[in-house]
Amino acid sequence: MSDTAPNRQAPEWRGQVAARLRPYHCHLTLPHLRRYGRGRVFIETGTYRGDGVLLALDFGFEVIHSIEWDRKLYEDARRYFAGIPQVRLWHGNSAECLPDVLVGIREPITFWLDAHPCGPPSGEAPGVPSPLLQELHTIRGHPVRDHTIFIDDRRLLGTLEWDYLQEDIVREALSAINPRFRIRYLRGFQPRDIICASPSRPGRGVVGLLARIQRLGRRPYARS
Repeated sequence: MSDTAPNRQAPEWRGQVAARLRPYHCHLTLPHLRRYGRGRVFIETGTYRGDGVLLALDFGFEVIHSIEWDRKLYEDARRYFAGIPQVRLWHGNSAECLPDVLVGIREPITFWLDAHPCGPPSGEAPGVPSPLLQELHTIRGHPVRDHTIFIDDRRLLGTLEWDYLQEDIVREALSAINPRFRIRYLRGFQPRDIICASPSRPGRGVVGLLARIQRLGRRPYARS
């Protein structure tokens, strides 16, 4: 299920988001996105407290989707981001919602995959099956291959919290999406804690620079 909250005047939502979420805390960072992010579209699994959405807004993504399993966290995010037209929030299991999110998108996407059981306040207990493999399987079915995929909390792979999912299985799933992916390990909660899979030549250079300048020139969201 997805929802876009009722529109409000821009000064209201800017102040509302700033008051509730700044300073924000997200393992993914603006330098990560500047170096490896691709395209106009950002898709996050695991909204949690909304930090990833705010980061995507600050970066200048034009279309932002975020999926949250927990009803309270989803409703909180609806209030935080009410009236921001480029943000669309989804409530449900990310493995089930992601195919619907991808309908109609035919361009490179920056994915931030962070939907795994973590206990309070998400309400999910460790031991619940991780949706990560199903998410990657869904991405494999997308017609575009040149995405960037960030996966958080690498340190937890092989543990109960990730349903004992092993890293080599994750890497195989990434290679199935694009055999030319280059795998990097970026600093998150700790060094080398974010898996970053992106094409061998990430979206930098003249084309990437022009796209970013264009985004910054017309983005409706400004830092307070």
